[in-house]
Amino acid sequence: NLVYVTNRGANTLSVLDGKTNNKLADIAVGSLPHGLDLDLINKRAYVSNTGSNNVTVVDLVKRKAIKTIPCGIEPWGVVYDAVNKWIYTSNTGEGSISRINPSTGVTLAKIIVGGRPWNVKVSPRTGRVYSTNETDGVLSVVQGNNVIAVIGVGARPHGITMNNILDVAYVAVSGAGQVAVVDLATNTIAQLVPVGAGPTATAWERNTGKVFVANQGAGTISVLTPQ
Repeated sequence: NLVYVTNRGANTLSVLDGKTNNKLADIAVGSLPHGLDLDLINKRAYVSNTGSNNVTVVDLVKRKAIKTIPCGIEPWGVVYDAVNKWIYTSNTGEGSISRINPSTGVTLAKIIVGGRPWNVKVSPRTGRVYSTNETDGVLSVVQGNNVIAVIGVGARPHGITMNNILDVAYVAVSGAGQVAVVDLATNTIAQLVPVGAGPTATAWERNTGKVFVANQGAGTISVLTPQ
């Protein structure tokens, strides 16, 4: 029961005990770390560093950084693709996402998606990649090396999470104070749900199906129950 937190001001990844709330370790990573994803099978964490334009690979057992991988400019988000064993970064500073082989550190592709892509996710069902593009107010859908769909979701989309059972995505639309529920089978908006001001992140809880939304502008958390 461990919790991992990126600390932008300290350039570290903290490891916390989820039961006692005690800090177990501070792991040095790159400059201005932000995005984080875990590979629990191989005991790795991937941290995207917006200030140094790279990804730090962390050994979760030894609790230390073991590799630094270059990527695009200002990588805000990072996600691990467990099916293909790749990582993707959303490069906010250049409007692209990078597909990287973390074992070799080689960038396999760089795909232009739109203005200021904040976050990136991968569907384990289809292998499609989704990025929220703040400037354009859209969710880009990538298959292979191509953008195959662009879905208008509202002003300044930020966080995204997926419900793999219903095959939908929940996008925090920061500028509109709402969550866009996207049907991933049809690439259309299924619902727009009002939440608090300035939502920036969403999380889906598999056991209950509930969606938790962090409203940065309001300092609150909204809880959604899918219909």
